[in-house]
Amino acid sequence: MFASSTPIPSETFDGCPLVHLSDSPHDLAHLLRVLLPKSHIQYHVPKADPVQRTFDEVSAVIRLAHKYGIQPVQDQALACIQEHCYPSDFAVFSAPSSDSEPYPFTSIRRVHAIGAVNLARLTDTPSILPLALYRCASLNSNALLNGWTRADGTIERLSDTDLRRCLDGRVALAHERFFFVSRLFDDTPSKDCRSSKRCGRHLRDVHHSTMRSPGLIQVEGRSGGVLADWEPVVRSFKDGHNSLCGSCVEMLVERALSGRKRLWNKLPRIFGIDVEGWGEPDAESGSEDSDNDDEDQ
Repeated sequence: MFASSTPIPSETFDGCPLVHLSDSPHDLAHLLRVLLPKSHIQYHVPKADPVQRTFDEVSAVIRLAHKYGIQPVQDQALACIQEHCYPSDFAVFSAPSSDSEPYPFTSIRRVHAIGAVNLARLTDTPSILPLALYRCASLNSNALLNGWTRADGTIERLSDTDLRRCLDGRVALAHERFFFVSRLFDDTPSKDCRSSKRCGRHLRDVHHSTMRSPGLIQVEGRSGGVLADWEPVVRSFKDGHNSLCGSCVEMLVERALSGRKRLWNKLPRIFGIDVEGWGEPDAESGSEDSDNDDEDQ
């Protein structure tokens, strides 16, 4: 850390050279807590980190570890946000949270996605970008343009290029939401359904009501964004008047999971980025791409 700085020979303290640092005292405090006074530096232990942190802290550690070339600390801090906030594996993203496992962050806000995008750019960690850009695209216009204010008052904003990616991505995601809901509530009942007329009618009703409810199909959110967990919503259709049969509910659960995976696989393409190894091969997406290519020709 000090090797990367140049002391001024005329400035000393108790015979030791002084080094002026331009970093925020708030950020430096986070990094120094990691470095001192320890013989073995360890910031994050994957899958077993009981320490609760703020996004401000992890962001500061990553930025300063990168600046001063402290690679092990940078890698561990990046692993922390990748493991718990911005995974690149759909199975990890969609896994239900467990109350028995401590969550290492005291609070995560959607606007922190702006900081995550910038950290991914700074450290050349493209696997963070798809989900971070997706969450940026879900921000309202004021939050997206005004940026994220760190604890020390510094404001982070997206680059113009990434801002355009988010704005263009919103249009693509609107189309994805339309197709997702249309496929999810297609009125074809399960092959094991014993009340196909009733279930088909109910599926049509649910489809119409869902399409008329903007809050239910927001880009991201507890109310039912495409990547959100739709299973609780779908299973609620099994109860009450004019409900779906059990086999049709299970069919919808599978459709929802398939639709979420499909969108997950397409995130890099939606935001115009390349992320090696992202997602899984998707035959349905591939056939759509071929159809689109034929139309362009």
